[in-house]
Amino acid sequence: MNSKPLTFRVGSRISWERLLAATCVGLFGLAVSRALFDSFPTLFGGLRWPAGLLISIALVVFLAFPSFSLSLSRNAFILLPLALSAFFIFHPTTNPLRDWVLILGGLGGALAIFLTTQLSNYPTLNKLYLFSLTLITSALYLRTLAPAVGEADTFEFQVNAIRLGISHGSGYPLYLLLAKLFSLLPIPGTTAFRINLSSAAFGVAATLMVYAVARALNASRPAAWIAALSLAASIGLWSRAVEAEVYTLHMALIGLLLWLSLRSQESGVRSQKILRLTAFVFGLSLTNHLTTVLLAPALLIALAPHLRPSSREAVFRHSVFLLLTSIFFFLLGLSLYLYLPLRWPAVNNGEVMTWELFRHFITGQEAQGALRLNAWYADLSRYAILGRKALDQFGWPGAMTALVGLAALFRRQPSAALVTLAAWAAFAFFGLSFYVPDPDYSSLLLPAHFVQAVWIACGIQAILDIGQFIIIKTRRHEDTKYWVLSIGYSVFFILPASLIWTNLPLVDQSGDWREYRLGQYILSQPLKENAAILADSELIAPLYYLQVAEGVRPDLDIVVLPNEDTYRAELESRIANGQTVYLGRYLPRLADAYYLRATGPLTEVKLEPSQLPESFSPVEQDFEDIIRLRGFQLDAATAPTDQSLLITLYWQALQPPPGNYRVVFRLLDSNGETRFISPANVPVNQMYPTAAWPLADVVADFHNLTLDPALEPGDYSLQVGLFPPFSERGLGDWATLADVTLQPPASPPRIAHPLRIRFANGVWLMGVDAPATAAPGSTIKATLYWLLPPNLGDPVTADLCLDELCSSSARIQLNPALHAPSQIVETRAVFNAPAAAGEHSLWIKLEAQTAECGWWSGSSPTCKAAELKIEGSPLAAEAVNFEDQIALESLKIETPLASPGQTVIVTATWRGLRPMESDYTVFIHLLGPDGIVHGQVDMWPVQGTRPTSQWPVNETIADRFEVRVPDDAPPGAYQVEAGWYLLATLDRLSVLDRNGVAIDDRFLIGGLTIK
Repeated sequence: MNSKPLTFRVGSRISWERLLAATCVGLFGLAVSRALFDSFPTLFGGLRWPAGLLISIALVVFLAFPSFSLSLSRNAFILLPLALSAFFIFHPTTNPLRDWVLILGGLGGALAIFLTTQLSNYPTLNKLYLFSLTLITSALYLRTLAPAVGEADTFEFQVNAIRLGISHGSGYPLYLLLAKLFSLLPIPGTTAFRINLSSAAFGVAATLMVYAVARALNASRPAAWIAALSLAASIGLWSRAVEAEVYTLHMALIGLLLWLSLRSQESGVRSQKILRLTAFVFGLSLTNHLTTVLLAPALLIALAPHLRPSSREAVFRHSVFLLLTSIFFFLLGLSLYLYLPLRWPAVNNGEVMTWELFRHFITGQEAQGALRLNAWYADLSRYAILGRKALDQFGWPGAMTALVGLAALFRRQPSAALVTLAAWAAFAFFGLSFYVPDPDYSSLLLPAHFVQAVWIACGIQAILDIGQFIIIKTRRHEDTKYWVLSIGYSVFFILPASLIWTNLPLVDQSGDWREYRLGQYILSQPLKENAAILADSELIAPLYYLQVAEGVRPDLDIVVLPNEDTYRAELESRIANGQTVYLGRYLPRLADAYYLRATGPLTEVKLEPSQLPESFSPVEQDFEDIIRLRGFQLDAATAPTDQSLLITLYWQALQPPPGNYRVVFRLLDSNGETRFISPANVPVNQMYPTAAWPLADVVADFHNLTLDPALEPGDYSLQVGLFPPFSERGLGDWATLADVTLQPPASPPRIAHPLRIRFANGVWLMGVDAPATAAPGSTIKATLYWLLPPNLGDPVTADLCLDELCSSSARIQLNPALHAPSQIVETRAVFNAPAAAGEHSLWIKLEAQTAECGWWSGSSPTCKAAELKIEGSPLAAEAVNFEDQIALESLKIETPLASPGQTVIVTATWRGLRPMESDYTVFIHLLGPDGIVHGQVDMWPVQGTRPTSQWPVNETIADRFEVRVPDDAPPGAYQVEAGWYLLATLDRLSVLDRNGVAIDDRFLIGGLTIK
């Protein structure tokens, strides 16, 4: 066999391409090694980068085989996407998801460029692009799909799909019928999971429609593919594709209508068929979401040429006939709305739907109060919200590419550009004018983001066309265009790739069983037969779902009502009729007329006092002869540290309590040291303050004691105490309840900022979660995640330091005897930020141990664990600190004088002090001269569009509230109270003084007069 060895000759094009191919493959080998190290660090031990070098050498040697190397001598550009992996090889951050996305993307990109450049006329090439797009998008959505019942609208769609009901708003008959078909699929999982699957399927369809529309506008297959995947991985569409919602179907239908309108440019009989099909789909789309009507201007621009006659004869033969048939097909699609009156009696006890009610549904009257058509000039802050939402999807690179695409489209196909611009403008204008909170607000902008994605495809195509033109003109060689394509597509692929590794952790609901298990627990309680549960809009979801979907406790009447007055009237009516009533929401001042007792998370409202149950653990401890703890029931004395202890206490007042005491739990270790203290809670689900307890009543008081994953597994003593609000001195002594055993966490933690630091004794630091920015002098809380080796006998002491020399540090203790070797161990560190602004780093050090600080770093006594930027100014003396999470920097009453029926404008400036996992609700209440609330706003910040979980640390948030004064509000001097609470628990954030002591749970200002 005569084969020439691999040689490189200076000036030889074939040699340089071989060298480039070898470089790409070598980098790819290093990337695979880095990804394996990041994903499975303990398998590599101390090899790290040398293992990667061996993999790279092996791949380069394979590349040197003549049969392979000769084929690359003219096509080395095919391997350029493999160099994408160089992006992270020496990157200081650890992100296994990023690593594998770029590795698989590089392989896929190489294959795509090979197919595009070498097999451009291959008949199934387009199908391969569609298949790969479908496969990737489906995998992403299935990986993150919610497994069970959701909240709010998601729950409503799940239940109504099962029972073929009618949802609020416009009824959504098309979605409900399609979701019903998905609920019948013979696949494992809950019924809710199968219905959620419908949204994922429609999300995939919407993604494919981006590809189709972009191709109709002459974007290349790779450009259309990249843009479509970018939309699929955008936070807006992805978050809606993992739960039962109408928006993904809405997107798919909007895309189909745009595609049909662009295809209608064809002439002859085919275009008339497309026109009729467009009319049918338009009518059908309105039965899924009424905002489809916003697409009408774009459709008219696209279809107008077909409706313009060329002669008198055409008026009759063309225009009239085509118009009438189009109207017929439009009404045929719209006729699905007949589902509403046909189905209404079956789900409303035989009641016939009236014309007024039918018109209410099909015209969307329920939401018309949120529409303000003058907002485009009256509320300029809406433009900032709209712009932020657009940037949230694709970032600045996507936004700029979209603008280039729109400009290029106007140059090449002005009519098509006008159609897409009209579509985008209509939905953007609606976004300016429609005042609803997230996530609905973001979802209503999805069609505008769809158009953005189409423009991105056109932008990619335009940029690469320009690049090819310049290179070919300069180099005068036709083959150079393939280099431009390979480099260009590889660079643009970073857009969807970065969206995937950024958004997947944010939208992932695959492990979310919270609501489902809460519903199971509540319905397993000894609830009385034929009782009523008056639930709030969150608790209704799992309870009603389990009743409808799984037939659990069908005897119960589970109800949700619109407002507090309605709840109170319903409660009084049912109790008067002798029905047992359980509350699943807060109602104030019930203790004035009723006895209350907790039955799990529900509160039973009674007309007579309660007695001790037959079975309980007695305690009989008095708290200063005022309140006696009679006993308790502990559901289980063993629990993982990432779950809860469920306990019911039985209290009895010995004399009228002089104040409202709150219940606090603590855990003591075997040395008597306090390891955990719970937040203080008002008894009986926040509804039965101790000052209202009658002497004869035994108060059953349920608590869900959420533990801390950083607690060390082991045996603890559970104690309970009673404390006045914002006081450290309790009523009497702590009462010991039971010995409990805490086990290691049941689920691995989600580490926001992974690390791979290996110490000489085999200990691994797997991640540090700490804020990236903080205010000067603020309190910083960090969580560290450790992996301990087997046979590590002695305790380990670690220091988290603010400088490399560890002159200032927070000390951490690890006891290997309490943790399994394969278990991720969480620890906490608390320290104060430096007083001066500047760039800092957090360093980690293990006592008497050196460390390898990552994949390629050498040995060092300390390793950098995180970057910390101190910026802004310290909290001003007048700033209000809500539990070191939110600072209120200003609160101003803009309309100090108002009358009943008018609106009071209140402005506030907030600042996030640390990252928040929860979305807190802000309240602005008008307190009258009688001390009662007369007018309130409770919502997420910035008109519901800035949930606190998305606040950057230290960023100033300007907020504005419009509070209507009720018609019956008494005149006089008013105060405005502001504060924050978590809707799921109604727990308020406490106001802290300069020493960090809780002093209140609200902030009050005066200066408002109601005439």
